Amino acid sequence: RSRWIDLTFGLTEGWWRFADARQDHPLIDATAWHELLLANGFVAVTDCPATPVEPTLAGGQTLFVAQVTAQDDTTGDITVADTRQPWLLFADENGCADELAAALRNRGAAPYLVSPGATYSQRDANSFTINPNTAADYATLLASLPPIGGLAHLWSLDLPTLAARGAATNGTHDHTTLQPGDDLVALAQHNVGSMLTLTQALLQSAQSPTSLWLVTQNAHAVLDGDGVTGALQATLWGLGRTLTLEHPELNPVQIDLDGDAQDGRQWAALAALMTAPAMTTVHENQLALRQGVAYVARLDRADLYPAMATDRVPVQPQATYLITGGLGAIGLLTAESLVAQGADHLLLVGRSQPRAAAVERLTAWREQGVTVTVHQADVTDRAQMAQVIAAIDPAAPLRGVIHSVGLLHDGVLLQQRWARFAPVLAPKLQGAWHLHELTQGLPLDFFLLFSSAVGLMGNAGQ
Repeated sequence: RSRWIDLTFGLTEGWWRFADARQDHPLIDATAWHELLLANGFVAVTDCPATPVEPTLAGGQTLFVAQVTAQDDTTGDITVADTRQPWLLFADENGCADELAAALRNRGAAPYLVSPGATYSQRDANSFTINPNTAADYATLLASLPPIGGLAHLWSLDLPTLAARGAATNGTHDHTTLQPGDDLVALAQHNVGSMLTLTQALLQSAQSPTSLWLVTQNAHAVLDGDGVTGALQATLWGLGRTLTLEHPELNPVQIDLDGDAQDGRQWAALAALMTAPAMTTVHENQLALRQGVAYVARLDRADLYPAMATDRVPVQPQATYLITGGLGAIGLLTAESLVAQGADHLLLVGRSQPRAAAVERLTAWREQGVTVTVHQADVTDRAQMAQVIAAIDPAAPLRGVIHSVGLLHDGVLLQQRWARFAPVLAPKLQGAWHLHELTQGLPLDFFLLFSSAVGLMGNAGQ
């Protein structure tokens, strides 16, 4: 067992390629490590060898502790980020990237600006256009640039403007008016899809920026009174959290700005954060800027208080409760809870026929006297959902909506494609919006949207 390293790595290509201290073994010994660390400026080198109880299980592994010698001001501190290297800004159409570019120039950085368009082109020495949905354009762009110091994605800031005019950006960057809600996935492609394609191109290129900034605006409520006018932009944070787990070498940083695009303090503060050497080594990768002040994300323990009887949402026997994804595991559990609380009318919506296990539950509820209606409908289709809601018996009016539909199409980001992203996002985004619009005039007791801890914590491969 003590020779497992030799057997595993001894014939691996590259181990014997270099002229170093490894003459007859893939790893150098403790003495050689001491000499190497001392020769490179470390002091007080010590080591903690493997436990003598079972040394063979550790394979002779050793932990080294060494101290870096102090440097005076004449030599300077170790600098991780070089502000003289250019920054690559994926520029919005509202001028925010221009403000940031000016702030970066004030700090000695030379920014390149990239705008979305129909095809790849270089407009001038520092400005480019690419098709957001064409991977080859990103590759061409990255190959044409000198080594970049950092990268910032600001295309998300366009989403409120695009949504306000009821338009979506397609592959040719034409704006096509769509039905309400139908443009949400197209808008998400401008946001999340472009970041996905950019990430893949970056990982496959020779570029190695010190940090990758994902910029949103009013996507989160940070302070009391904050309005969340950029809720759709928050999907970028979900991608960013997974990106941090899968590719920490890119040093992704997510930052949410406030709504004042003309506030020079905001752009000066953002430029200062982006060019700060410490930002490449600290682990604060979820930030918000409010009036020029940076806030960090923290999870805090919440106090739980016993619910008062008057605080409970009433479940009425003579009301209907609509559950999308109602034939799935979560939907059935939710329906079961409603029945236990006295619900007598359930409307379960799904795209397929109920399976045997679901049929068994539906039968049991019906035997208890519960009216269970099953509709085959696609929640992303507004017309179909309108028919489902219109068919509800007025004697048992709709009083609660639960949107629990969810799909999975797992895969690491490097292997993902928008064609796999879109079918997962569509039921959540379009479905929620259709339900909102179709029921906003009804006296609902509750409107619940199911999510996941993955949206908060991220999950590699999902």
